[in-house]
Amino acid sequence: MLSLCAEAGLVELGVVAIDGTKLHANASRDANTDYEQIASEILEQADAVDREEEKR
Repeated sequence: MLSLCAEAGLVELGVVAIDGTKLHANASRDANTDYEQIASEILEQADAVDREEEKR
């Protein structure tokens, strides 16, 4: 997720520390999204914002 945000220019990555904490997860494969889905959702939101700004 951090690398996706960095590619989008939302954050600047420096030092990332991982402490080794183990968490139990119960995630379904259907609930997960991939890069293409996230990117398309972001572009759709950006288009909607552009359309609203053009109306003003």
